[in-house]
Amino acid sequence: MRLVSVWIEQYMSLENLGFNLGDEIHFDFEFDSKKRTLNVKAEKTKDYFNLFKDSKIKNITGIIGNNGVGKTSFLKLLNVCESNGPIVYSTLL
Repeated sequence: MRLVSVWIEQYMSLENLGFNLGDEIHFDFEFDSKKRTLNVKAEKTKDYFNLFKDSKIKNITGIIGNNGVGKTSFLKLLNVCESNGPIVYSTLL
């Protein structure tokens, strides 16, 4: 199984955000906060090119952005989703 997109309603500093994680399918998210419904549209990426068709590697996704936009929060959420127990984080200053 492969994670190809994520919708985050609210986690840490992230609110109402959709993430596409580098697949040949692109997902668009429309969230209605009053009805609490999420509509998802999927369509093939027009310029998708598979660099890894003859490799054991299936996909590589980069997470880039300015400081303070939520890259670390997003990675923490993915870690929490995959864990079997509590996760403790520390920050080195």
